[in-house]
Amino acid sequence: MPSRNPQGRKGGEVKRPPLRDPWNSWYGSAHWRSRRAAQLASEPLCRFCKANDRITAAAVVDHIVPHKGDWHSFAFGEVQSLCKACHDGEKSAIDRRGYGVRVDVNTGWPFDPNHPANGGVIRTWGYSIPDNLRPSSVPVVLVCGPPASGKTTYVAKRAQPGDVVIDLDDILESLGAQRWTNDKAALSRAIAIRDDTLRSLATSTGGTAYLIAGAPRRSERDAWRRALGNVTVVILRTAATTCIARITADPNRSHAAEKLKQAVANWWKAFAFS
Repeated sequence: MPSRNPQGRKGGEVKRPPLRDPWNSWYGSAHWRSRRAAQLASEPLCRFCKANDRITAAAVVDHIVPHKGDWHSFAFGEVQSLCKACHDGEKSAIDRRGYGVRVDVNTGWPFDPNHPANGGVIRTWGYSIPDNLRPSSVPVVLVCGPPASGKTTYVAKRAQPGDVVIDLDDILESLGAQRWTNDKAALSRAIAIRDDTLRSLATSTGGTAYLIAGAPRRSERDAWRRALGNVTVVILRTAATTCIARITADPNRSHAAEKLKQAVANWWKAFAFS
């Protein structure tokens, strides 16, 4: 009779528990608990069931566009109320496929404008990558790293006349807002400008585009590659202690120092799991 180890596995093999995604803990945060309660209070019925003339209490607050580990998308992305059956069934299938397959009972035609029958082109990337982003016609250098890792300095030393530099903090400053601000209105305007600039790369005719982003996870960097095509990735692995020391010593960051220090810790934690 074959021997077994104390764990009950043949041949001494021990099955390791699967690693949890690092963002699982976000669902226990005070921010999410408050947002979940507010969403279920404002939309107590399952949206999918309601569209099918069924009345079902909602139990899940679902991100309409999957956040894929991006904190901003998780915290502020558009959500909807669903029952567990619809969340685990139809919505999960939509996330995998990129479009819904429900059809009009009278015509038999799909409702979802993203369905191929409606000429839909699925370009939902997650990670705050704008939808409908076409591949860049010029080379793109994606410069990644935690706050205060030296991304802006890296680009400034290399960008040439005619190159495009896409940096959300630069855009905020150009709008008269503070870099690293929490002002949602300013951030919304800056993100819109950034996204328009990213989309314009599809028709650029020369130079190099430098894109500054945190992008701690390989999956996010891969998503940028798929979205923009010709992408070279540069990761500045500046030590957390160095980044935090720079933030502490910089008076221009004092209004956002604690947020940035926490972002440094979050970046390294996400990078370690990627």
